[in-house]
Amino acid sequence: MGISQNLVTRPPITTTTTGGSEMLIGNINNNVMKLVDSMSRLEGKVDQVKSDLKVASLDIQLHQAVLADTIEIMKESIQKFIPQSLTYNKTDRASLIPMAQQLFNRFSYAAINLREGFEANRKISRSSTYTSSNNIEQPVILTSLLSNLQNVK
Repeated sequence: MGISQNLVTRPPITTTTTGGSEMLIGNINNNVMKLVDSMSRLEGKVDQVKSDLKVASLDIQLHQAVLADTIEIMKESIQKFIPQSLTYNKTDRASLIPMAQQLFNRFSYAAINLREGFEANRKISRSSTYTSSNNIEQPVILTSLLSNLQNVK
């Protein structure tokens, strides 16, 4: 099949002598050290996967928060701003400028919070140590993002 297989052979069992026992113990010790090294590398890879999953989870929560606020801003613009801009006469439309500016500011804050949230998520993933827990904690940045978005309204 073209696949080479390394066969593991065990040393022949012979009568144990002091030199033979030491060599056998040395071989066992080497194999254990290789196993420990392999386990260490595996743990490192598992930690990296945990880190990647944590960042992805934080990003999803961030997206959800910003998306919910963006939908609210769009809903308000459709309900309040667009109908008035179509029905008001030319001089009355000038009164809509502050409302348009407020909607624009809310979109701007959402974009800024999204960028800052992504940066904070990356900092959290680089600096945190992981415990064996199935719960992913809600980061401080997400909490502050939600309160900032609520305050802008």
